[in-house]
Amino acid sequence: MTKTRNKLRDFIHLLLDSGDKNQIASAIGAVGESLVCNYFNWENIDADGYDAVDVHNKRYEIKTMSYETDSLYVAYRHKNKAGRYDYLVVMHFDEERLSIIPHNEIDDYVNNISPTLRLNFNESMLTTLGKQRQSARFQSLFCKYEVKSFTFK
Repeated sequence: MTKTRNKLRDFIHLLLDSGDKNQIASAIGAVGESLVCNYFNWENIDADGYDAVDVHNKRYEIKTMSYETDSLYVAYRHKNKAGRYDYLVVMHFDEERLSIIPHNEIDDYVNNISPTLRLNFNESMLTTLGKQRQSARFQSLFCKYEVKSFTFK
């Protein structure tokens, strides 16, 4: 642990006490990457277009969400990330839910369904008639690849 990191321990509560939504979301993103990498034993790196690498050199782009912000959308821009990772990892911090979605599935989704990745666990995925809600299409993809065993360690 560096001198700077040790010193930061004495002041990190200030961010929690008075940080705005964007500052907290950034902190959750950094912590979320660490939680995911620790859970899967991936190397956490900051490369162009991905955040982690596993022992087989598979690249993972990690995105986190929380209820701290009002957005139901994953902060993801496909044109900036396309082709740079093998899997998109989406972790909802408050729900403690995580999905590892293959890049080709994201490509297909963005190119054929929607350029935005909307995730709302408070909304039913089906209408009262039993049809999939248009707004729940990404949630369905998330659930298809969800890692049910994921927990914070």
